[in-house]
Amino acid sequence: MITFVKPKPCMGTVAKGEFFDVHDSRNEKEQAHEMIERLAPSQVSAVVGLLQAMLDPVARAIANAPIDDEPVTPEEEQAMPNPASG
Repeated sequence: MITFVKPKPCMGTVAKGEFFDVHDSRNEKEQAHEMIERLAPSQVSAVVGLLQAMLDPVARAIANAPIDDEPVTPEEEQAMPNPASG
C-alpha cells in the first residue's frame, strides 16, 4: 500500500494541494532535485552541508562511533597536553 502525505505548510516548497508519495523510492531523487530547485541560495548552502556530512565516510564513522566511557589511565593522562602550560 502506498501512503500519501501532505507536506506541512511551513515548508514553502510545494504548490497548494500538492502531495508527495513518501514510499515510492523511484521518485525520491527526482523529488529531491525539484525541492532543491525551489530553495533560496542560503537554503541550498545548508542542504549541501548536510549532504556532505551524510556522504563523508569519516563524519559518518565518527557520528556512529560508540562513546568512550572507559576511565582515563594515569599513563593516558600524562600523555595528554596540559592546557595550562601552553
